[in-house]
Amino acid sequence: MSRQSGYDFDAIVIGAGPNGLASAITMARAGRSVLVYEAKETVGGGCRSAELTLPGFIHDVCSSVHPLGAGSPFFRSVPLAQHGLEWIHPPATGNSWSHSAKTGIKP
Repeated sequence: MSRQSGYDFDAIVIGAGPNGLASAITMARAGRSVLVYEAKETVGGGCRSAELTLPGFIHDVCSSVHPLGAGSPFFRSVPLAQHGLEWIHPPATGNSWSHSAKTGIKP
């Protein structure tokens, strides 16, 4: 057991990204006491969203992680919406540049 601030924990998880949260949730469901440390101001790791350009424009911080999280059987088994998570699916799923500087959008 680890000791922090007068409390005993069975496990300490470093990082509140998808893997850290899945680990912490799994151990908590098994009856273990878990402490999660996150260095960033918000949890979510690569599944975080933020206003990176202009106010009101929400961007994926690490967009490649979203499809994995949204399609994950584990994350579907957790009531994340009750804790404020909303998976947002953009109308265009990707783009690519060609040598002629034209952009193609995948609907």
